[in-house]
Amino acid sequence: MFDAYRSHRSHRSHRSVALLPVTVSILMLSWACGTPDQTSEQTSSEQASDPAPSETSDPPPRSDTITALTQFLSCNGNPYALCYYSGPEDAPPDTAYPVPALPCELDDSGLVANCTCYALQDGTSTNYVALPSILNPDIRQATETACHEDGSGCLNMYNETRACADNPGAEECSPAPVCDTLGNVASGTGQTMYPESTLISTFSTVNSERYPINSTNCSDEPYLRYAGCMTAGCGEPYTDPNGESLVDCSCPTYVGPFQFGQMNSALECDLGNTNVWSAANVTFSLPGVAGSGASE
Repeated sequence: MFDAYRSHRSHRSHRSVALLPVTVSILMLSWACGTPDQTSEQTSSEQASDPAPSETSDPPPRSDTITALTQFLSCNGNPYALCYYSGPEDAPPDTAYPVPALPCELDDSGLVANCTCYALQDGTSTNYVALPSILNPDIRQATETACHEDGSGCLNMYNETRACADNPGAEECSPAPVCDTLGNVASGTGQTMYPESTLISTFSTVNSERYPINSTNCSDEPYLRYAGCMTAGCGEPYTDPNGESLVDCSCPTYVGPFQFGQMNSALECDLGNTNVWSAANVTFSLPGVAGSGASE
């Protein structure tokens, strides 16, 4: 199972990037699954039969379950991967501008989705890390300690345009510790969350002109498997034949209710093959985002 948990899909002929070493794959999967001392067979069996969300009050980080706007911690100056639109094998129809195919393909175990994502490398756009979804447990704990579990003690999507816009020097307007692990373009420092990765997957609205910021709710039972890409490790960015800067990321998967980041009548919750959506379970309505919130 661990041999299959890699950052790049080597069977895609147009890519000539190297595979991430297996050591990082083992670390990330053990963090995401929470079972580092079990055999791969036990881990595969247990994650493949995830309990229904109603049976657990503490969904794991890989579920990307987010309960408050303040949990989206604001980071700046870092390069990052954007997997918000990834899932189907082919590019979605009827977008405002041409967009690339961004598939998320399950590996043989079903525990990991290998996702093609956008690579944002200039460090100029604000991006967000969902605090409960930080896969590295040490970084998640340090960030919770500094920012509180709801993220209110650090710069976040809520206060950045409110209190922190008026008083940026306030203690609760400081960047979260997790931001320091994402790298910095200006200083030339790389990310430190996973030793062998190049980029870390976060979230931003940088492509909102190409994809209107909407979401589709997929909360009906039986629940489907999806990829929780927040803070997943990614490989070396590359440029596709159309000049798009892309990167391949290895995202742990989960079974439960979710929303994916597009609203298009041609797109289904169940992709019907080995592809799954890169998605999250946002339990509240995001301002200005149609279809967001698990209850809608």
